[in-house]
Amino acid sequence: MQKLSMIKDVMSYRELAEQAYHDIRSPLSALELATRLFPSADREGNDLIHRSLQRINEIVTDLALRANEATGGSSGPALKLELVKPARHPLKELVDVVVAEKRIQLLEKKNVHLMYSCEAAAVNAHGNVIAAEFKRVLSNLIENAIEAVGEDGLVEIRLSVRDQELRVEILDNGVGIPEEVLTKLTHRGFSYGKANGSGLGLYHARAAVASWGGSLKIESEPTKGTRVAFVLPGLDEPQEKIDAVFIDDDAVACMLWQRAAKQANKKLICFTKPADFFAAAERIPKTATVYVDVDLGIRRSGIEVSRQIADLGFQEIYLTTGYLESAFGPDWRVRMPWVRAIKEKVPPWFH
Repeated sequence: MQKLSMIKDVMSYRELAEQAYHDIRSPLSALELATRLFPSADREGNDLIHRSLQRINEIVTDLALRANEATGGSSGPALKLELVKPARHPLKELVDVVVAEKRIQLLEKKNVHLMYSCEAAAVNAHGNVIAAEFKRVLSNLIENAIEAVGEDGLVEIRLSVRDQELRVEILDNGVGIPEEVLTKLTHRGFSYGKANGSGLGLYHARAAVASWGGSLKIESEPTKGTRVAFVLPGLDEPQEKIDAVFIDDDAVACMLWQRAAKQANKKLICFTKPADFFAAAERIPKTATVYVDVDLGIRRSGIEVSRQIADLGFQEIYLTTGYLESAFGPDWRVRMPWVRAIKEKVPPWFH
């Protein structure tokens, strides 16, 4: 019996070692690339290095907790760590961190493209998860997709809400998986298509998602690609503090406004499609300042959109444009009484 117990202990530590290798590879790779690609240690580089180190620390802490639990805390120095429990977290923020990490890793794979979309209804969605474990699961699933496409392909991450459930999807157009293999993928120790695969990634992904009350599903077709989706129960969302909203079909302009808002410590939400704003409008406080670009493209007038926004009860509405205010005529205030002012398309916090 004592020998059997020793064998079980060895197997437990081996699994922990394999899990450590499996999980730490991704943030370490991003960190190594960041130090080479950002030698000047600019703000963006420092942020990435900080997030990667934070992820490594989360993984190591979690592994220490598992080891402590496996041994009953009886061997080695006592670990003064509290068991991490699921808690309310904004999923988009967790996904953003992992996607940023993966994009850095892909800088050296010029023909592998990573697309990320978050529908309006999911922008402020919260889930009851363990943050470090959620990022680990997503990181491993994206890594699988990247490996599946090889040196040329597309990986897509989608975050959405369906029937009050949160849905995270990872899609790729890689080699795909045979039908007879799909049912075995989430079994402990089963690996497919990897020379040194441990068979732990998908097994732990399914277990983690299940522990949060969700489910994981894999669909695939050889030569066409794979879709992995995990669904989590959504939480009722309190209306969070939002300082401003910017609606513009120019993604670059949105990025510049978001950067300026972040530097000014303001909460800004950007929408490139008016429909996305209207889908999320109920969760946006009516006290938020709304900036609408005059020309939203595809024959959509920002003036008409701003009137519809006013009809919803928003009062601080501004039009942004590259034209002079005089171009709208001397009587524009009479024709557009819901508009506070017409401003240059420059973030109000930009100095």
